Amino acid sequence: MNKIKIGFDGRHFLGSGGIDRYSRELLKALVHIYPEYDFNLFTIRRKEKLFYPLFPQTNNIHIKAGFLHHFMLGNQVEPLLRYINNTYFFQKSMSNCDLYHCTNPFFYCQTTTPSVITIHDVFPFYEEEWTRNFLGKNTDRIRNIFYRGIHDSRAIITPTYTVKKELLEYIPVIAAEKVFVTYEAGDFTPINDVSLLQQYNIKSSDTYFFHVGRFDPRKNLLGILDAFALLRDSLPQTERDSLRFVYAGKVGKEDESTFQKKIQELNLGDSFLYIHGANDMVISTLFMNAQGFVFPSYAEGFGLPVLEAMHCGCPVITSNTSCLPEIAGDAALYVNPYDIHDIAHAMNQLLHNNSLRAELQQKGYIQTAKFSWKRCAQETHQAYQFALR
Repeated sequence: MNKIKIGFDGRHFLGSGGIDRYSRELLKALVHIYPEYDFNLFTIRRKEKLFYPLFPQTNNIHIKAGFLHHFMLGNQVEPLLRYINNTYFFQKSMSNCDLYHCTNPFFYCQTTTPSVITIHDVFPFYEEEWTRNFLGKNTDRIRNIFYRGIHDSRAIITPTYTVKKELLEYIPVIAAEKVFVTYEAGDFTPINDVSLLQQYNIKSSDTYFFHVGRFDPRKNLLGILDAFALLRDSLPQTERDSLRFVYAGKVGKEDESTFQKKIQELNLGDSFLYIHGANDMVISTLFMNAQGFVFPSYAEGFGLPVLEAMHCGCPVITSNTSCLPEIAGDAALYVNPYDIHDIAHAMNQLLHNNSLRAELQQKGYIQTAKFSWKRCAQETHQAYQFALR
């Protein structure tokens, strides 16, 4: 009996963002749980060796490099190479598969092969200012890509019931039975290497709050900094001197001036630390030594960092909106993301109430144990069976 072949587009697997992490961890789980399937991962030429460490001692995954690097001939030729990849190479790769799983809808490509698509959120359909600011002139193009992928796919995966509900509201022609909820997981390996903190000039006497993620208006980093400044200015000098805020993430060139202006406006100085390019070991250590993880996003599709923080024993402050209560349960302090006083008050609670911190830590361990990539893979398998019937 021939194995069912499932194809993945591996061009967007190796980044540090949430979608890339989801794509990697899901496929790793699928490969181990379902040896009766053959998984084909298509990637850029000369990149295939980067995938080998992800799938040791497995014989049901085949890493195939056929795509051209979009920028191999410079920026001017990039659109042509992208077109060649998405038409000729992509179609050729998927023609030998029984099913195509698009894990990143921003890069969906049409194919005659039956497909499943993961819609991580429906933010491109929002009309909020932060959506337009982030997507800019690409808003309509990205919406069209989403519409095409959703229309073409036999099954649709969402990471939460919140996203499923929103998707059915924005595109009511979708049959609810073809939308499958597959919870992701936050099994971030807890590593606590305090020597890494010293490398970033974080002293053992410092008390710090932590945030991780790219600079994105939706993530509300500027509001977080406003709240931190409120907290700092309310404290006596002795506490103020040892209080810091650590941000690990990426600020794009287009946002650099806004970012720096806010830091100067609030006179944060040495109380603010920006770490660019932190690896998982550094982020884990930052989680494990933080007073709290501050994550009051305006909206999320899943909120993976919330579970990662809990897995590392870090108390969480997050928003009372979107899917975040669905994911964090009773294991977080909830705030109105539009109210910096509310955020500052929650930070003050974690700063001065050790019993509350301990309670949130224990509840966090219980909450994050409810999620696993094994469960995500099993729920994804149900979507595959629906699409292949």
